[in-house]
Amino acid sequence: MSSADVSKILGYGRRTGQRMNRVLRRLASGLVSQYLPGATEWDEVMFSGQWVLRGVSRATQQCLLRCIENRAERTLTPLVEQSTDGERPIMTDEHWGYHRPLNHWTACHAREFVRKEARFVHTNTQEGIWGHAKELSRHRYRGFPRSALLSFLAEFMLRYNLPEYNKRVSVLSALLARKMNTDVV
Repeated sequence: MSSADVSKILGYGRRTGQRMNRVLRRLASGLVSQYLPGATEWDEVMFSGQWVLRGVSRATQQCLLRCIENRAERTLTPLVEQSTDGERPIMTDEHWGYHRPLNHWTACHAREFVRKEARFVHTNTQEGIWGHAKELSRHRYRGFPRSALLSFLAEFMLRYNLPEYNKRVSVLSALLARKMNTDVV
């Protein structure tokens, strides 16, 4: 929800809406799934000066975005293995940081984006998701500070993984009510 919507619904000023949105983003970070079932696609990207690991489940169309320190195998492979079912296909590009996972399939982006001999091997789904995230950061927020990257990623995952607006509002309202009740006690 935009800060303007939050302030209008609550009947407060714009700055209060912005503060409430920050609280809602922090609450949204607790809703982020740490596991992607089924066949998954993975890639990494530099965003706002920070490496971000991107993953998506082809079965549920749920996404997972995590800030990472670097693109080394000791960073990427454990995160991918912890977040997926090792028996299902894992699709990546040919970056050396992914060479250890079981059932690993790669597409060489220097030659092709979809493997010609195995058309199911590609990372196009997560590339499309990342396109949505970049657009949201540019057009809705006109950029944001690096310190806000984690909350932005949590908000984007909530938006993407719960695409129905009314369901998102219900979930966040319930979380906010729970938070207010625990703060009062």
